Amino acid sequence: MLKISFVSEVGHRLLGYKSQSLLGLPRTRPLSLTVSITQKCNSKCKTCNIWKDPRNDQPSKELTLDEYDKIFKSIGRSVIWYTLSGGEPFLRKDIVEIARSIIKNSAPKVLIIPTNGLLCKRIVRETERILNILPSNTTLIVNLSLDGIGEEHDEIRGIPGNFTRCLETFGALKELKKTYPQSFELGVHSVVSRFNVENILELFDYVKNHLVPDSYICEIAENREELLNVTDYITPAIDLYEKTIRPLQHELRESLLHNKGLTGLIQAFRLKYYDYVITEMREKRRIIPCYAGRVSAQISPWGDVWPCCILAYQADMGNLRDVDLDFNKLWYSEKATRVRAQVFKGDCYCPMANVHYTNMTLTPKAMMGVIGNYLGARMGKK
Repeated sequence: MLKISFVSEVGHRLLGYKSQSLLGLPRTRPLSLTVSITQKCNSKCKTCNIWKDPRNDQPSKELTLDEYDKIFKSIGRSVIWYTLSGGEPFLRKDIVEIARSIIKNSAPKVLIIPTNGLLCKRIVRETERILNILPSNTTLIVNLSLDGIGEEHDEIRGIPGNFTRCLETFGALKELKKTYPQSFELGVHSVVSRFNVENILELFDYVKNHLVPDSYICEIAENREELLNVTDYITPAIDLYEKTIRPLQHELRESLLHNKGLTGLIQAFRLKYYDYVITEMREKRRIIPCYAGRVSAQISPWGDVWPCCILAYQADMGNLRDVDLDFNKLWYSEKATRVRAQVFKGDCYCPMANVHYTNMTLTPKAMMGVIGNYLGARMGKK
């Protein structure tokens, strides 16, 4: 389970970031890093076009294990929250070795891997191998994607039988969790798009009553440079989204009555996050400052460094292969500094959850709302 010590360390680090930001100091380093280890994907989702990328036929151009090892050595122990994404990350045959390099060089507190759940045996096998090398103070979180029940999920994901295979993988991972109850968390992640927005509450009830994951994440479908879908019509109408999310928020408030500690705090964050998404989508502007490119970043499968996956190549900070795989050299470059200034200026807005959570933590007004949600539920219980 996520350790309470994680909260204190993150809080301490974020206070340092905030102080440096206020003083205009440039030497901040990322706290959260998403590493896309492959662009290949065995799904054909309606909300994403990664599977159409012609570069998928040239996997040899993706960063190698040796290159990742050099990158993670240069990063050191500044990052405490890693996400290994894709594509489908479990298609990468050396995913365990990549995770091992992260653990050895960065010693993160949290390692997250999202998956479509199609490759049950491989996913369970590789997850167990990672758990076997995981330090006691690190938590592995595997999030399975589920966008509908039965054929609806298969239709959105573009693969017949996907729903059944995803449930098989979830069940096998849940069984594995019995062996690693302290270091392994199993979650479900749903993308709310125009294709499923009217059925999300039914899906939520199914997940809550039949799967009972450690966490349930519900994010709005986004147009991202990374997903090659910037011109696609995938985002649900805001009225429909709000109609769906408000009952989900009510469920979260109810669950806060029973969940305390870090689990309850994360749910309090999600409550506030949903409010921000609705407001930003309605007003089409940024509501709180964005620290992407300062406190969080992403590395593409080919070594490009972005402040976030929404902007991707629109705000490219450089390529690690051009700086001898030295992350710090790229991170503190003149180009990266310009990109940070561009992002912080506020010309863009988005509903991306990971970035929002970091931004909220660095924004006093937002944190007051999060703490209010948490304490309000605790007091209500009394």
